[in-house]
Amino acid sequence: MSNYIEGIDDELKSLAFTFLDDLRESGSMNMFGAPAVLRDEFAIDKQTSFKLFEAWTEEGAHAN
Repeated sequence: MSNYIEGIDDELKSLAFTFLDDLRESGSMNMFGAPAVLRDEFAIDKQTSFKLFEAWTEEGAHAN
């Protein structure tokens, strides 16, 4: 597990990653705005939203 995501529940991580994948695929927004959308969607704080977003981008970069 990425050190960006340490201390965050695996269920939240899974839900957030799926949400981010769907958001990216929709093409409806610039993904740099995704942490704010995560905060609204999952009622999480700013720090957690950025940790999730960073982990998602890191995981995606190494998935190839």
